[in-house]
Amino acid sequence: MLARRPSAPPALIARAMRLSIVEGALYALMVGFGEVYFAADVLRLGGSAFQQGLAVSLPLCMGGLGSILALRLLAHLRQRRWLVTASAFGQALGLLLLAWLDASARSSPEIVIALACLHQVFGQATGAAWSSWFGDLVPAAVRGRYFARRTLWVQLATCASLIAAGLLLQWIEPARPEDAAGTGSAEQRVKEQD
Repeated sequence: MLARRPSAPPALIARAMRLSIVEGALYALMVGFGEVYFAADVLRLGGSAFQQGLAVSLPLCMGGLGSILALRLLAHLRQRRWLVTASAFGQALGLLLLAWLDASARSSPEIVIALACLHQVFGQATGAAWSSWFGDLVPAAVRGRYFARRTLWVQLATCASLIAAGLLLQWIEPARPEDAAGTGSAEQRVKEQD
């Protein structure tokens, strides 16, 4: 198991705690602008009802592997920081790859589902390592109050990002269904079948 390192200076701990609130809000933006739209992207690409169900359930199921893997690695590591950083980097790369594939019209429902699974594996690994790390870092006397405040900011940022992403999608959506050629929308597919 990880041996607890000597306590850091109080000023450094306070700085890390402040920055973690910002980090949590940025995480929430990632969720609100990206993660919640995996199933919608499968629908946009013409995915079947089964594929839409997989886009919601399979990534959550596979994500548990990330936690298990992280816990295995944490048992052998001296520091948790590199695991948190590497896992978050993997998660970001997966989202960038998905964005590039969508922008270049090379995506498919299967690709979205696979990248959503990878996203959750890296995300759960990050969460397990981060929780262990910050659980030790935050002093016990302020832990409850601190995590309550951090969670408040994360939830507010998630709500704001969901609203902003929805407004952005509304703004960029074509005004007429016939202008949405190639988007995989249900109306377009019905028109193509006639």
